[in-house]
Amino acid sequence: MLEAGGYGHVVHADREPLPDDAVVVRGGKLNSDVLANNAESVYLESGLRGICAGAAEMPSSAGAVAAAMPYRGMWFCEAKLGDLRAEGFDVVMVDDPSHCVILLDSETLGAEWDGWDRLRRVFTDPRRIRRE
Repeated sequence: MLEAGGYGHVVHADREPLPDDAVVVRGGKLNSDVLANNAESVYLESGLRGICAGAAEMPSSAGAVAAAMPYRGMWFCEAKLGDLRAEGFDVVMVDDPSHCVILLDSETLGAEWDGWDRLRRVFTDPRRIRRE
């Protein structure tokens, strides 16, 4: 286990990488300003360049992943981890079993970053997910 800097997320480096068919769920809508603000918060808190999300250790449904997330909104987007990896992103598991950070491949993560468009292409459109 490795603790990243600042207030810090605990990164579980000792865990096996998630499989490509794992479900990754991001709460809310994928607005560039919101994503950039979350990326800044994650960096300031932990030193990781990424955004918060939820993921299942084993392939699971989006509803099951959403139910385990601390986010309490009703709108979620989902993606398969393999599709995120194909676009140059990856995921590290942090904190509790379902919390992860989607790692971003840029030093500059403002709202104008073109990577947000790549992220939106991978995730489904926001929809309501019934928590299981």
